[in-house]
Amino acid sequence: MKNLSPGQTLVFLLLVGLAISGWLYGVHWKRTASGDLFTQEEMLIVHLQDQIQVLTEDNGKLNATIAELMEEDGDETDETD
Repeated sequence: MKNLSPGQTLVFLLLVGLAISGWLYGVHWKRTASGDLFTQEEMLIVHLQDQIQVLTEDNGKLNATIAELMEEDGDETDETD
């Protein structure tokens, strides 16, 4: 086996380091996605964010309904004039 030049050794070590760090990063996010790393507070925050999203959607629907009713009410007053 021939000896590697210092440049080739450096590239090889960088690639190995990148591969190992990518693998460790993947393991970390796999554990995070499965919920193993969430604290009680973080789980509460996620739950509250979901509730905010649902309430925002409900608020939008209610605002649309109110606007529709106001528009209908405005049409009725125009007809009586």
